[in-house]
Amino acid sequence: MVIELKGGHENEEGHLQKKGLYIGATVGLVLFIFVGLLPSSFVGGVLGLRLLILDGNAVETALLSRAVVGLAMVTGYLATGCVFVAGHH
Repeated sequence: MVIELKGGHENEEGHLQKKGLYIGATVGLVLFIFVGLLPSSFVGGVLGLRLLILDGNAVETALLSRAVVGLAMVTGYLATGCVFVAGHH
């Protein structure tokens, strides 16, 4: 015979577990943003600018220049995301 006790203790324990889960997820997300995304966007942007300078064209406000820099930044984001996912397992 199994007797289930329904009391405030289980409810409080479950609440604390959820609270810890949310805190851990928030800390992980903030670390990913500051350690991963910001540096990768800076590095990707710099690499995009270097590609434009190597091409011989002056860095202008043309749409192609912005697209190259934006594509390099997105590539940096994806590379950082792959590193974080691969490092997790």
